[in-house]
Amino acid sequence: MDKLTKKQQAFVDEYLLDRNGKQAAIRAGYKASSAEVQASKMLRIGKVAEAINAAAKRASEEAIVSAAEVLRGLHLEAQGLGDDTSASARVSAWEKLGKYHKLFVDKVEHSGTISIAEQILRANEKK
Repeated sequence: MDKLTKKQQAFVDEYLLDRNGKQAAIRAGYKASSAEVQASKMLRIGKVAEAINAAAKRASEEAIVSAAEVLRGLHLEAQGLGDDTSASARVSAWEKLGKYHKLFVDKVEHSGTISIAEQILRANEKK
């Protein structure tokens, strides 16, 4: 892949923050009045698009590893194998693992009736 210019690299770095091309162009040093056009041009440059995709893929892979590490850490803590573990920390870890695996489902009960027509009327009254 060809090397990016400093301004292209700045755009890539800024674009990865919020995926907002116009704002990324402004933060990368382009004039606000032409930022939208510049962002569009940048995103059509092959090496810029490749750099964005490669960085996004790396970030995604790191997030997956991070999630796995969190789960491993919670499991160790739940078993009492974490550093400076306590009974409350173990209970909390088990609770978080249970929530992650959707073992605890909050249920909401509603008594009475309400029709779709009533909901529409109420929504229109609020306007």
